[in-house]
Amino acid sequence: MGRDKLRLRCAPYNQRAQRFYQKHGFVKIGEEENSAVPLDIWRNTSATTGERYMQSSRTKASRRPSPRA
Repeated sequence: MGRDKLRLRCAPYNQRAQRFYQKHGFVKIGEEENSAVPLDIWRNTSATTGERYMQSSRTKASRRPSPRA
């Protein structure tokens, strides 16, 4: 994507999303102010977050059984 840093927002009660973000190198850096709904702000901890995601996806794909011919 040509970006070194990513920042995203996530509902504080969305535990599934938070685990996904943590697994891929994001950390909570704050909370959105003046928002109609509560939102946590997350930032990636390194420029290689996208690479870790791609490696994780490839690993999962390699564990899937191959279709029978």
